[in-house]
Amino acid sequence: MSTKAISDDLYQQLLAFLMKKVRDEDIARDLLQEAFLKWLRKADQIRDPDKMLSYLYQIIRNNINDYFRGLKPEYSTEQVPDENSEEESQGITKAFSQSIPHLIQELPEPYSSALWEVEIRGRSQKELAATLGIPYSTLKSRVQKARELLREQVLACCTIQVDAYGNIMDYYKNPEPPPKCSSC
Repeated sequence: MSTKAISDDLYQQLLAFLMKKVRDEDIARDLLQEAFLKWLRKADQIRDPDKMLSYLYQIIRNNINDYFRGLKPEYSTEQVPDENSEEESQGITKAFSQSIPHLIQELPEPYSSALWEVEIRGRSQKELAATLGIPYSTLKSRVQKARELLREQVLACCTIQVDAYGNIMDYYKNPEPPPKCSSC
């Protein structure tokens, strides 16, 4: 896929996001242009290049808020944007979830394989226990312990910002992560 195609897709995605918030194409295009200019000025200061998209969304949200603050009171409050964009949150959650399989593989055995089979491959715990020839309660304990270990590993490697509903709003690698942290 060419760079132009990628940038065109991103432009359309961001424009659609803005259109849902301001409901005026000219204003949406102006806000998007302002966001791109701010983003380009600060792009070299971003510590993690994987966070470029979330940084751009943050600039766009700020531009939307600035736009609505500048409106006169005669405008409808129906146009006020939601603070927690479902599209943005889903995109960030999807990006974060791509690092989870790698983190699961770093868990010690037998926790890694148990969690992999149940969460990634979608096998039922009863089916997996029968396949492994171990009691169902033993497998349940392994999966529960694996989830606890994964949670500890994620929190040691990453800082995660969530909204009031538990949606991931942003995440980044901790400044001094443990040696096993290869992704976040």
